[in-house]
Amino acid sequence: MRAREKNSINKMSLLIWNARGLNKIERRKDVLEHIQKYKPSMVALVETKIKMSKFDRIKSCTRKQWQSCHNFHLSARGRIWISWDPTVWVCTVHSVSL
Repeated sequence: MRAREKNSINKMSLLIWNARGLNKIERRKDVLEHIQKYKPSMVALVETKIKMSKFDRIKSCTRKQWQSCHNFHLSARGRIWISWDPTVWVCTVHSVSL
């Protein structure tokens, strides 16, 4: 990954969270509050153990135009989920694993 050159100095911010327990609404609210407070341009949630049926609830915490990548196709309870603002980050996913 690399940041876009133009106007990217202040926009590059990353929130990484070992977010176990996102099936609980309280934890999802914590994540949403941090995203709203810090306004990151990329969010990485690891060890999520969320169910695919709840993925949309988590994704709704980010902006609609954001892109994302996850590993639900490798694990029924996706463990890694990354979402980013494509106006700030140019990302190419080469592979996905557990």
